[in-house]
Amino acid sequence: MSQALHPFPNLTVAHTSFFPSRQQIERWLQYNHRKGHLTKITQVDPDDPVTILVARLTGTKLAKPRAPPHYNVWAKQPAIKTLVDKEYQLARPQGGRIDCNLLREIRSSHYQKMVPDSEKLHWRKLALEEGKVAVAEWEENLAKPPATDPESRQRSVAFVLWFE
Repeated sequence: MSQALHPFPNLTVAHTSFFPSRQQIERWLQYNHRKGHLTKITQVDPDDPVTILVARLTGTKLAKPRAPPHYNVWAKQPAIKTLVDKEYQLARPQGGRIDCNLLREIRSSHYQKMVPDSEKLHWRKLALEEGKVAVAEWEENLAKPPATDPESRQRSVAFVLWFE
């Protein structure tokens, strides 16, 4: 190529070496490896891309779980569950999906009618305890190291298909 047509006529071969040397790459890798192993994750950041990737690979939900409503905890009792289910079957439109709003209204109305005020505090405490247990389990699942058992590895391989 002629000197007049070259876009950078003053550029020589010495100036075209933009690639780092092998020693620089080794130093950079060693530094980042040490840096990564010295830091401890104390709190899970749901906005971190690595956290999102780990959650998808392990099947863990990223959304922090919430405490269930106290009337839902109360409605898990067998006698109450059958009562709510019977009323739901009568009020429910035929076919289609489960109407969560209708179930919530039925449970809430029965809770307000049947549970005395002195007992409502007990159900609120139980709901808060369930929420705390769910949050602790969620944080543990996001913070624990990768599993090495074959079932977890197979599940991770299955979740990799989501990234295509």
